[in-house]
Amino acid sequence: MQGSRRLERTRTRAPARLLPARLALAGGLLFLASCGGPQPSIAVSLAGDVLQVIRGGQATVEVTLTRLGGASADVTLEVTGLPDEVQAALSPAVLAGDVLTSTLTFSADAAADEGVHILTVSATGTGLAAEAQLVLEVESFAVTGRLNGILGAPMSDVILASQGDTTVTDEDGSFRLAGLSLPYDVTAWIAASQQVHVYRGLTEGEVELSSFVLTASSPSRSATINGSVTGGSVPVGANQVIRVCAEGLDGYALDCLEITPGNSSFSFSVSWQGKPERTVRLHALEIETDPGGEVVGYPGYGSVEVELTDGETVNLSEPIDLGSALDTEEVELTVVAPETPSLTVAAVQVGPNMALTVMRDDTGATDFSLVMPVIPGAGYVFASGDLFDQAAWVAGATGGSVTVTVPELPTLTEPADLATDVTTATEFTVANTGGGAVTWTWEELGVYRAALTTTATTVTIPDTSELGITLPAGHTLQWRVVASGGDGVEPGAHWDGDVFSLVLLYALGASQGFDEDGYFAISAQRSFTTAP
Repeated sequence: MQGSRRLERTRTRAPARLLPARLALAGGLLFLASCGGPQPSIAVSLAGDVLQVIRGGQATVEVTLTRLGGASADVTLEVTGLPDEVQAALSPAVLAGDVLTSTLTFSADAAADEGVHILTVSATGTGLAAEAQLVLEVESFAVTGRLNGILGAPMSDVILASQGDTTVTDEDGSFRLAGLSLPYDVTAWIAASQQVHVYRGLTEGEVELSSFVLTASSPSRSATINGSVTGGSVPVGANQVIRVCAEGLDGYALDCLEITPGNSSFSFSVSWQGKPERTVRLHALEIETDPGGEVVGYPGYGSVEVELTDGETVNLSEPIDLGSALDTEEVELTVVAPETPSLTVAAVQVGPNMALTVMRDDTGATDFSLVMPVIPGAGYVFASGDLFDQAAWVAGATGGSVTVTVPELPTLTEPADLATDVTTATEFTVANTGGGAVTWTWEELGVYRAALTTTATTVTIPDTSELGITLPAGHTLQWRVVASGGDGVEPGAHWDGDVFSLVLLYALGASQGFDEDGYFAISAQRSFTTAP
C-alpha cells in the first residue's frame, strides 16, 4: 500500500523541467479558444504537374479544392502565365458548396509556338487564397503512316506533304511527317503522271492511307514455304479442308492454300512488295462440313512464325500442331440491305492482319445460323453487300446475334451531268445519308486523276497547280464519290483497301480483315467538261 501511494504521487507531480512546455501548450489552447478554433483555409491541387497540348488541339487536367478549418466561401479559379495563342477554360470557374473539382481545358491554336511554360492556377475567396503550379508543354504533332494501292501493295517513291513538311514513301510505303498542328491535311502526288490525292482533316498519329488514283508500286518479292501439319484430323478426312494462310507481321503479305482430304503437307509461295525481308505468321485452320456444305466443326487450329527472304525457300523443321478440336458457338447473322446482297461472308480474325473465311454465300440470303470457332483472342468478322456498289461489315463480334446493315448509295447533286465550263472554283455537292467520310474522284484516264477525302459534302477540285498538276482545259472528265462512314476522315482514307480486303475474304478465303465496323457506298458516275 505504501508503495502504491508513492507511485500515485509520482504520476501526479510534474517534474520542474516539463512546466514551461505545459504552460506554453495551455497558452496555445487558450489562444485557439479565444479565436474560435482553427482558421478557415483552402488548398488547391492538380491531377498532374506536367501537361502536353498539341498545336491545334486540346488537353485537360482536373483541379481539386480542399477546404480546411470550416472554410465555406465561394472560391474563384484562375490561370495565369499563359503563352500567346493558348487559351484556358475552367468548368466550373467558381467552386461553391460541395463542388470541389473543376476541369481545366487548354486549347492551343494551330499557330502556337512550341515551348515549355510555367503556369499558376490560383484559387481565391473571401479571406481565402491558394495556388498550384503546372508545367504546360506546347508541342507540334507528328504522324507516321503507310500509303498503299488498291490491291494492298505499298507505294514507294510517292511525295507527301503537310503544313510545309515534305517526305517520300519508302519501299514499304511508310512515311513520317512532323511539325504539324491539328487537324492536318496530307497531299500525295505523282507529278509525272498527273495524279494527286488529298486527305483533308486528319487527326490520328498513325494512319493508313490508300488510293486507287495513284499508280506507284514497290519491288515485288516472294519466298516459298514447305511444311506439314499434325494433330487435328490429319491426314485430312472427307468433308474436311485445312486452310493455311500467311499473315504479314511487319508489312503486307497474304497468300493461302488448302490441304485437301488425304494429305498433311503443303508447299506454297508467299508474295509481298517492299523490303526483301518479311516476317509472317502461318495460320492453319481445319474446317469440317456436312454433305451439304454447311460448317459443323473445326477439328484443329495452329500457327507458327516464319522469317522470309526474297527468293529463298523455308522448310519448316516441325509440323504445325493443330491440337484438338475447337469449341464452337452459334451466331445468328442478319443482313439488312436496300438491295439483295450478292455475297455474304463470315470469318474469324486470328491476327491483326489475318481473317480466315469460314462461310461464303452468294444466294442472296439475309438470315444465317452459323457455327463459329472459339480461338483465344480472336473475334469474328461478318460482311455483306455488293462489291461493285455497296457493302458493310461488323468487326470484333464475339457471338450471339449480329446485324450487318448495308447503307444507301450517296447521290450526286451538283453540277448536273454533262456540265460545261467546270474549273477548280466550281462547287461539287453530294447527298450522303450515312454521314462521315467521303472520297471524291475526278479523272480522265491517262490524262489526269485527282481525289479528295474529306467529311465535307460540298467541295471544289483541289487546285494543285503549284505541284505541277493542273486541271486540263477543254477536257471531259468523270466524277463520283465513295461514302465510307465513320466519325472522321480516317475511315475514308483507306476505303479502297477495305474493298480489297472484302474481295479477298470472298475469293481467296482470307484477308487482312478489319479493325472496326465500316462500309462503303459508291455513287453513280457523272461527266463534265472543263473550261477551255
